[in-house]
Amino acid sequence: MNERIRIELREAPIELPVRAADGEDGAACSFRGTTRAETHAEHGDLVALEYEAHAAMAITQLRTLAEEVLEEFGLGSLSIIHATGRVPVGQPSVLIEATSGHRDEAFLGCRAAIDRLKQRVPIFKIECWAGGRTRPDGVTPRPDRIDFDPQGD
Repeated sequence: MNERIRIELREAPIELPVRAADGEDGAACSFRGTTRAETHAEHGDLVALEYEAHAAMAITQLRTLAEEVLEEFGLGSLSIIHATGRVPVGQPSVLIEATSGHRDEAFLGCRAAIDRLKQRVPIFKIECWAGGRTRPDGVTPRPDRIDFDPQGD
């Protein structure tokens, strides 16, 4: 296992990881994806996003993409943490931190990690509105999640 990679699926809420510098990395770039306030024409204000994942597949794919990004951009380390469960408006759902010897590699590696995560990793969201719930186009619901209460009761 690569000691320079940290991968986690963590029940929400999550906090930004703090990685101690090893002396060779002079740059660290972090990305925090946060549930933003929105209003749906039919369902009203967004209350939260709820994330579900096939954990084993998600961890495997996160590790694979982290290894690719680490090598491709010459990173010193890469951390990827994604929330599962309910993430209220204003709270983070994904945190990525890339470290490298120089800032350009850290910025590019961080960007590549979030872009690839969104494209390839089986983590799905439900949008929980004040008056209902929706799924973004292309998301297949799990049968056991059909009766979802947007208020979390």
